Amino acid sequence: MILGYFYAHYFTSTLNPMVDTFRDRVDRGEIQLTQSSLFFNNVYVAILIYFGGAFFGIATASLLITNGLFIGFFATKYSVYYFLVLTLPHGIFEIPGIIIAGAGGFAMFTFLFNFFKGIIFPKIANFENSDELNSFDNLDELNSFDNLDELNSFENSDELDSFEKLDNPTNLDSPEESDNLNNSKIFKGSFYKNSNNVISNSFNSNIEKLFQSVVLLVVASALLLIAAFIEANLTLPIAKLILNI
Repeated sequence: MILGYFYAHYFTSTLNPMVDTFRDRVDRGEIQLTQSSLFFNNVYVAILIYFGGAFFGIATASLLITNGLFIGFFATKYSVYYFLVLTLPHGIFEIPGIIIAGAGGFAMFTFLFNFFKGIIFPKIANFENSDELNSFDNLDELNSFDNLDELNSFENSDELDSFEKLDNPTNLDSPEESDNLNNSKIFKGSFYKNSNNVISNSFNSNIEKLFQSVVLLVVASALLLIAAFIEANLTLPIAKLILNI
């Protein structure tokens, strides 16, 4: 905002069209001085900023910078006194709401980054410095299938059937071929099960960050609702009262 105000001449060619577009939307009635219109317009911007976090946070940062420059640049069209009187009552809620939506977008990016990292590098993301890593120190447990219940869970699972649509064959030439087929089915079922576990483990270990991002979006929306109420019902009366004094 400060850059947009004090260095407005550097952004004239970029931001003047945005100001003209904003005024045209007001003239056409797309943005009205009503609580619902102001709220949905601000929430639309907040949602764009929030989901911009899915694009490596670049879109979120760009939208925050653009909105900040726009506010500062728009302030140059009026005297500072009039601008503050007309924007401060609702701006103290609206501007933090937009910033918090941006924080939610960055939290969303952090969740997505760590989630996919946990899938690509499961040992690093899910087992590092954990008791679960130590449980694999026993190579006998890692390399053997002595647990018959675990074997049966692979052979009798629906997941295994999705990989191998064959019943137990009865026309194999030798017992060795039957053992090879059973081992292949066990490996496929184990791979499918482990893949699902990697995804679920990564999601569960990062779900707190996703929850934080959603909470930030909800808080931002609440602040924008308050700002819309003040702007629609109180800003002009307060401005008239102050300017008439």
